[in-house]
Amino acid sequence: MAILWVAMSFSFKPKQAATNCQIILTFKHVVGTETLKLDSVTYKNDLGQPFTISKFKYYLSNFHFKNAGGKDIFINESFIIDEDEDGSKQIILKTIAEGNYTSVDFIIGVDSIHNCS
Repeated sequence: MAILWVAMSFSFKPKQAATNCQIILTFKHVVGTETLKLDSVTYKNDLGQPFTISKFKYYLSNFHFKNAGGKDIFINESFIIDEDEDGSKQIILKTIAEGNYTSVDFIIGVDSIHNCS
């Protein structure tokens, strides 16, 4: 069974000011149990049919963090993740208030308003 997974890890790194920190989101792409490799590996789908992946790009946008006190923090930036560019698989969000966060969510793609602009 070939399923493409996007694994994400993140870390909080305080900036100079005590009231702000930066969050680093790191993405790793996996097909089944193997790390995604473009144009060099033949994977199989659920029907046993072979396929290869030559390009893998997507947008991430509308980041939403919720802290332990229930406060919502929104970051309306968009980022493109490109498997060909290692640097694009690490996103640094620099203007996050220091605190204890209980959840993060985001959109894969862009919302309709930004898509039209």
